[in-house]
Amino acid sequence: MGELLEWIYPSGLYCLRCNKPIDRRQPYSLCPDCVKQINWANSGVCPRCGRLLDRYAGKEFCHDCAAGEKPFLAGAVCTGYGRVEREWLHSFKYRNQAWLKEPLGQLLAERIAAEKWPLNCVVPVPLHPSRQRSRSYNQAALLSAVVARRLELPHFPDALLRIKKTEAMSRLSAVERRSCLTGAFGINPLRGTCLQHKAVLLIDDIYTTGSTMSECTKVLLGCGASAVYVAAFAAAADIRSESI
Repeated sequence: MGELLEWIYPSGLYCLRCNKPIDRRQPYSLCPDCVKQINWANSGVCPRCGRLLDRYAGKEFCHDCAAGEKPFLAGAVCTGYGRVEREWLHSFKYRNQAWLKEPLGQLLAERIAAEKWPLNCVVPVPLHPSRQRSRSYNQAALLSAVVARRLELPHFPDALLRIKKTEAMSRLSAVERRSCLTGAFGINPLRGTCLQHKAVLLIDDIYTTGSTMSECTKVLLGCGASAVYVAAFAAAADIRSESI
């Protein structure tokens, strides 16, 4: 599918989002209109998780990070999670458009590189095996593979395991997420030693409240990782009422 779409809409000739013809010099193969519509997380972000802050709240941290210490050292995201980003990620995640891993992964890798974190390896947030079978791939693992390649870091896509099937996180509040995810992740015994004394980059497609990243971080630290940094392509808005 990726090769076919590349043949129909060659990179650098057509916008990856709207398929309009573009100048090859356009960054990330996006037309100027689509670039303007994306909520880039370049400034006004939470210094702990990287999500866009409510510009009217006048707070230094997002509500979730202010409400409790996160186990990861720092986080970064490329964009907010508005209509444009939701449309793009839903195509990647649910509509079998796995070829989007390249442009999304490129954007994410460049965002992470700007942070200059002392990283040793890359690990994706895992899906439960039954959910991965229904989708045919784990979108976080596809993203993390591109990020690892571009940052020239070892990639361990099977280091973390999802050992408990949970409800779709989008349907749950922050409190329900934390409860639901307790004990949901484990370490692949074949990979545990690869992570010892390593600074791990943990990748997911969307950051919402940080519950998933936090639970995965605890497992990684528990198996001997020296530090964990997290990154996602997009982050949901800082909705304070959902995190109480």
